[in-house]
Amino acid sequence: MFNDKTIAALELKSDNKGTLKFVKLVNKMWNILNIKSCDTALRLNDPDRAKFSNPNDERLIFLLRIADMFKDMSTNRRN
Repeated sequence: MFNDKTIAALELKSDNKGTLKFVKLVNKMWNILNIKSCDTALRLNDPDRAKFSNPNDERLIFLLRIADMFKDMSTNRRN
């Protein structure tokens, strides 16, 4: 479900903006976390799949933000 083909299909439907935004966030998170080799970013032309070399990398900040979002979703669900 969380892949580029699903995103492309959702982009064709104008009434799925919330779903599209969520799927894009999870897909980006997965691409950042699922780095299988050092050349993946170059091979797939995807900077989100590059290895980390800087503790101030924007992708790490993104991961912290999305973790907070999931935490908030969990907290709101319990209330």
